[in-house]
Amino acid sequence: MNLIKAIKNHLIEVILVSLIIVVSIVILVITRVGAQKDNLIATVYYENKVIETIDLSKVSENTLIDICLHDSEYITVEVKKGAIRVVSANCKRGDCKRMGWATTSATPIICLDLHYKIVLSGESDVDVVLR
Repeated sequence: MNLIKAIKNHLIEVILVSLIIVVSIVILVITRVGAQKDNLIATVYYENKVIETIDLSKVSENTLIDICLHDSEYITVEVKKGAIRVVSANCKRGDCKRMGWATTSATPIICLDLHYKIVLSGESDVDVVLR
């Protein structure tokens, strides 16, 4: 009985929280699943210079690619259709390896130790800007 009274007294808060959860799920679905993987390009930058460009829409099977950034600095990326991730790098912290698969331009891979980033771009990107 007390639970029903509490829900009635806080009905507006319950509705508001439920609405926020629904809107958050919709935005997540649009940004993660809604982006198509046609014409998706991964560009590897080292100190803001382009080192490598990979067309992820033309990848037919999972492939490992070794990329030399500078002298003894290297990374190994795994690519599959529409996605890329770092599987090994000789950086100290390894944050870039823990970032997982990048599938949209909203999720670049960045390594502060080695000064490189992997940015995805393409004609079918879905960018959402909230103000």
